[in-house]
Amino acid sequence: MPVLRRGEPAAGGGLRFTVGVATDRGRVRERNEDFYAYYVPGDALRQAEAGSLFCVADGVGGSTAGEVASAEAANVLLQEYYFAPPGRRADARLRQAFQRVAVHLFTLGDDHERFRNMQTTLTALLLRADRFWVAHVGDAKCFHSRAGEVTQLTRDHSLAAQMRRYGLLRAEEADRHPGRHVLLRSVGVDPLVRPDMVRGRLLEGDLFVMVTDGVMDYLTPEELAARFENPDLDAGAGEAVALANTRGGGDNLTVLAVRVESRSG
Repeated sequence: MPVLRRGEPAAGGGLRFTVGVATDRGRVRERNEDFYAYYVPGDALRQAEAGSLFCVADGVGGSTAGEVASAEAANVLLQEYYFAPPGRRADARLRQAFQRVAVHLFTLGDDHERFRNMQTTLTALLLRADRFWVAHVGDAKCFHSRAGEVTQLTRDHSLAAQMRRYGLLRAEEADRHPGRHVLLRSVGVDPLVRPDMVRGRLLEGDLFVMVTDGVMDYLTPEELAARFENPDLDAGAGEAVALANTRGGGDNLTVLAVRVESRSG
């Protein structure tokens, strides 16, 4: 659902940014169950009021119709966010859009046997004026790079990550634990969903990179950020996917990057 060519500068409401993306089924999976989407309002007033929304979704491996779940989740999220009545706070509007996605997927599964129990991860980035918001369910990741410092804004909703938070695993053990791909929270299995929410202030030069979990099986956050030292974000996303494929490509691979070129004051 993009409205600008990838890598082309976009502007609105005093905010300018570039976008780059790459996706691949990897070297093992038969199909790509990842999906990405974004929307940049062309109208300046709409951009200032609602902002620009980017998301990635990863159909849960082994679940029914994972590719349907991820595509439905991403597209319904954008529709529900932008069709919501104006005037609500951005975080409340985004949280409600996640809730509508959960109900939609659960209802599809309830009405159609072949979609029963379908699930997906869903991670979204909203840019508006001088602020950003990240909403997240699952184990895809959103990284923020500023002045050479890379921070993961999301936390994984996986068994291994939970065990690490409880002190049952060390970081290096969690990275290898079979529970790293066992989700404790996803979208679709239940009509209610609780997305994690993170917000912050935008600065010029900020880089946001959203990836599905297969990418980070093979790259460190620093290696990922290094792919985007080149201004061509499409090339950087492609390099990250190619490197993950070279090192194994055991899962679907999606990278979506957004760099803030300038912002309103």
